[in-house]
Amino acid sequence: MKSVSPSDAISSAESSTARHVIPMLVRCAIACLLLGAASGCARYVPTARLDLVELGAEGILQRAAEQAGSVSSLLSTGTLQVRTDRGGLTARCAVLYAEPDSIRLEVSAALGITVIQAVVTGADIQVYIPSERTVVEGTIGADEVLEIGGIPLELDTLRELVLGPAIARDWVGLAARVDRLDISPTRIILGTTQPDGSRLLLTLGTDLYYQRVDVIDSGGRIVQESHFADYRRIRRAHLPRVVRVVYPDRYLELTFEATRQNARPGRKPSDFVLGLPADVRRLPLLPPPSRP
Repeated sequence: MKSVSPSDAISSAESSTARHVIPMLVRCAIACLLLGAASGCARYVPTARLDLVELGAEGILQRAAEQAGSVSSLLSTGTLQVRTDRGGLTARCAVLYAEPDSIRLEVSAALGITVIQAVVTGADIQVYIPSERTVVEGTIGADEVLEIGGIPLELDTLRELVLGPAIARDWVGLAARVDRLDISPTRIILGTTQPDGSRLLLTLGTDLYYQRVDVIDSGGRIVQESHFADYRRIRRAHLPRVVRVVYPDRYLELTFEATRQNARPGRKPSDFVLGLPADVRRLPLLPPPSRP
C-alpha cells in the first residue's frame, strides 16, 4: 500500500476541491451573464429610491412635512444681506413669528439704529420707517407683492425667510396639482401649475429636506429662486439657518442667516403691535409699480 503523507493528503484534497469548485464558479458567472442579457442588462436601483417612487408626489410631500415638523412661535435673529446691481448692504435682522399668521420684522443698521419695522397679521400690514416718522398700512392678498424699501416680498416668501418652505407653504395641499416628479440619486423635483399659469418647482434632497423653490411665470422665466441650507432642529421642527432669495429680473438677492433661533411659545398679541409716536404720518399701502 502506498503511504500518503499529511501534506500529500491536503494537496490532493485541495486539487479535488478546485476541480469541483472552479467549474461551478464558471457556470455561475456564465448564468449571471446570460440572465443579465435576457433582462436587458437590468440596472441596480437603490432601495431608498424605489421607496420614493412608490410614495409618489403626495407621499413624498407628506413625509417631508412630517420631518419638517412645526412651531407655534419662533424668534430668529441674524444678518440680512441685500445685493443689487448698484451694490449691497448688510444689516441686523430680527423676525418674530406666532401661529397662525403673525410676523414682526425689525431691520437695524450700524450702531443698532432701527431702519424698518413691519408687522403682518393675517392680511393686515403696517410698515414703519422711523427716519421718516411714517407708517404705511393696509391689507394685502396672498398672491400680491409687498414692497418694503424697494424689496418685493410675497407673504409666502416672508414666511419662508423665517420658517423655511415646508412650514411656510401648504405643499401637501398642492400635491393634487403636481404634474412633474423627477427622482434622481441626489434630488427630487416636483412641479405644479398655479391657477394664474405660473409654475412652482420644488427641489428636495433624497433626505427630504427642502433645498430650493423656483417661481416661474407663464412665459417660462424664473422670477424668483429661494434656496435653503444648514438645517437645525429647533424643538419639534427642522428649520434652515440660511435662506437666500434671488429675483433675477430685478438683479436683487436677499440672504438671511440666522445666528439664533428660539422657538419659545407664549407670544402675546401685544408683541405684534408697533409702538408708534403720536405724530406719525400715515400713508395707505399701494401696490408696487408694474415692471416690464
